[in-house]
Amino acid sequence: MLAFRPDAKITAHHGNVKDAAFDVDFVSRFDVCLNGLDNLDARRHVNRLCLAASVPLVESGTTGYLGQVTTHVKDQTACFECVAKPTPKSHPICTLRDTPDKPIHCVVFSTDLLFPRLFSADPNAKSDLDEDDAVELNAFTRLEKESPAAFAAKVFDYVFRRVLSTTHWSPYDRVVAARAVP
Repeated sequence: MLAFRPDAKITAHHGNVKDAAFDVDFVSRFDVCLNGLDNLDARRHVNRLCLAASVPLVESGTTGYLGQVTTHVKDQTACFECVAKPTPKSHPICTLRDTPDKPIHCVVFSTDLLFPRLFSADPNAKSDLDEDDAVELNAFTRLEKESPAAFAAKVFDYVFRRVLSTTHWSPYDRVVAARAVP
């Protein structure tokens, strides 16, 4: 943004956009709202705030690895909610890995990410779990002389002690996730 408008003053605000502090009066203080939220409910909420405050909304998001940006200006363009959105057929990887908030996320993490990575017929198969640290630790690669029990323990340690312990999962979600993985 600053490359286009070096004189612009940008202030980032972190918090739950649905908190009372982020109301119409708050939004009306801005010339434009740049939105990059990761869930549809919150994006709709910001859309409504921007409409009520007559503040242009620049909405951005991703679907998988594809990104999109749209601009919404009251009485000039369709609002964010006025444009039909396709129903998602899957859960975003970032939600599954970083901010799961529903039990289904635990199930999808196991079935879509973990199981295919562990039980693929292709020994060179890669997934979104293959980050640099997983590769360095051989977290999902059974070594030549490694017993099945040692391999299972290594995978468990990586997934449940390293990956999930650094996410924002609640204790309830961790219990569900632990039960979802045999």
